[in-house]
Amino acid sequence: MENINKKTILITGGAGFIGSQLAKKLTEGGYGIVIADRLKEGNSLKKTRLEKFLNPEKYKFYNLELNNSADLKKIFTENQFDVICHLAAKTNLEPDSEVYNKMNILGTIGVFEMAKEFKVPKVVFASSSMVYGDNIKLPFSESHATDHPLSIYAATKKFDEVLAYTYHYLCKIKMVGLRFFTTYGPWGRPETSISRFTDMIAKGETIEIHNFGKIKRDFSYVDDIVCGITAALEKDLSYELINLGSGQSVELAKIINLIEKNLGLKAKKKFVKMQPGDLEATWADITKAKELLGYHPATTIKQGIKKFVDWYREYHQFK
Repeated sequence: MENINKKTILITGGAGFIGSQLAKKLTEGGYGIVIADRLKEGNSLKKTRLEKFLNPEKYKFYNLELNNSADLKKIFTENQFDVICHLAAKTNLEPDSEVYNKMNILGTIGVFEMAKEFKVPKVVFASSSMVYGDNIKLPFSESHATDHPLSIYAATKKFDEVLAYTYHYLCKIKMVGLRFFTTYGPWGRPETSISRFTDMIAKGETIEIHNFGKIKRDFSYVDDIVCGITAALEKDLSYELINLGSGQSVELAKIINLIEKNLGLKAKKKFVKMQPGDLEATWADITKAKELLGYHPATTIKQGIKKFVDWYREYHQFK
């Protein structure tokens, strides 16, 4: 295991859901943290994470777009990094390819180029379970083919994995790609399913359930995912792609039922067809994560939903 304690880590997307939780854990562990993220007008949750969830005295923040090469280079000229954790990405399943091109492709190229130019020895980067595309073998294993992504987002994540190998091969940069499965928990992004369902049920609004309810997901609690990322930062790995999930696949109906129980409310439901580019089921084979990272997710779905709803009640002052 590498001893990176007290070293400096750049976290792109560090004001985001997973990034802020990681930054909190690492600052508490004594690491030097620099966060690069874009605070857009109207995104109060990102600002709140930085101001209230994180200790402002324990990190350095840059407000920028990663595809702006001049702004990105400024970060590297003003800091010396021992490792980069590249989490920033556009994640929604939207048909507009331009936004994915700017954030997920050009942004990633920019980060990898800076790692090359400033001789950063290691990059841990976010990939996604969506790269498995039309693969029908469950659970998803890193040995499965990922040649047929079903959305632009998934295609950009596949691009990032391939690009990372090229930089690893040509520039001798250690590259670890983490395929995140559906991550949830306190401070989560409002547009994710658990966040959205909880908010709409609390407000008495009708929730839309895709694929007429026939959806299963590997829902992964954020604390477990952060432990996996931290291990990836610390372990001496050369080039690897690793699933990070719970190792279980849960029906959406069960998730809604748990939210209802914790809110003490019944959901108004509308069943609709599958969203284009989405997957009917995800399920992570986490054997490799266990072997290489010592990764053992500890939070059950029942515990995780309760923790999230408890946070939702407090954050939104919902009684």
